[in-house]
Amino acid sequence: MSETIQVVAGLCLRADEELILLQRRGPNAFPPWSLTWCLPGGKVERGETDEQALVRELQEELGIIEVRVATRPGPLFEMSGVVPFSHHVRWYQFFTENDFKLVEKTRALGWFTFAEALKLPSVPGHVNGLRLIHRKLHEAQRRQEEMP
Repeated sequence: MSETIQVVAGLCLRADEELILLQRRGPNAFPPWSLTWCLPGGKVERGETDEQALVRELQEELGIIEVRVATRPGPLFEMSGVVPFSHHVRWYQFFTENDFKLVEKTRALGWFTFAEALKLPSVPGHVNGLRLIHRKLHEAQRRQEEMP
């Protein structure tokens, strides 16, 4: 049986809520993530909460100093078939007033529509995660519009 890695991913939406922030990993990233586009985030270390792990990862990957993480996570999605272990990914929306900067691990940053993001080179399972996130955001928006 393969090992399961707990992972957090950060979703940053532009004010219009139609563009998401993605990072492109550098050529030295752990294969098969090198040169792929993904949500920022990473492995939850022993003793960390999801929120602590995401704050740490955002500092390491995007140079963000101050960040507020939504306390309610989005639905879990799984990325498997990439390496000999699977990833259970829990995503959280995050908010910051800080600018993002390129750090050693990150080759590029970009704002993309979900349609554009689905066409970028990424690891298996990431596209399904983005589709799930997009669907859940639209469901939440519809519910909000239906409220009196």
